[in-house]
Amino acid sequence: MKRLILILFSVLTCLSLFSCGSKAPEATFVPDFEQMKNICELASTECYFHNVAKFTDEERMQFLWIKKDAHFWIEYTGKVTVGIDVTKLKIDAEGTNVTITLPPAKILGSEIVELNKGNYIVDKNSAKITAEDEINALAEAQSIMVSKAKENTLLLSTAEENTKKLLASYVNSIGKAFGVEYTITWRYTDSDVSTSDTVTDAPTDEK
Repeated sequence: MKRLILILFSVLTCLSLFSCGSKAPEATFVPDFEQMKNICELASTECYFHNVAKFTDEERMQFLWIKKDAHFWIEYTGKVTVGIDVTKLKIDAEGTNVTITLPPAKILGSEIVELNKGNYIVDKNSAKITAEDEINALAEAQSIMVSKAKENTLLLSTAEENTKKLLASYVNSIGKAFGVEYTITWRYTDSDVSTSDTVTDAPTDEK
């Protein structure tokens, strides 16, 4: 009996020493790129514009001394989508340190969302307007709209901040689920691939 008690005491002592001396492995963040893609799409910003497509073709029709220009304009609603190119998003993790390389926000797409015949205004003295004229006028107006959106730094920075907030929230929610505080380091790239800036978000003491 004494021998049995000594053996049990020895086993319990070993277990106690093991539990005190060993350290639980850190939970390394494993990025889910499909989820990251969904987050970037969710963070994208849609901006609507009241746009006017104008078209003028001087002296399109000429008969004897009669000359006519082709002139019309189209009012419509256009939309641009601004966000992050998810194919250039990079996430690295080591232990509790997560590094997210974020490309700059850009125009992801544009489209015409509202257009009807009532929005076509043709000069009463205009020469005949063709379908090709309308297509070209709208294409040029869309191009101008996208160019203006690219120059709107507030629009671009808002889309970038939205992406950062949602990605950080995603990483932190995983950390809370595992009882781990992750430190997020943000790296910003230019329009190509080089790193231009680095900012680290340290975990807070709030529980």
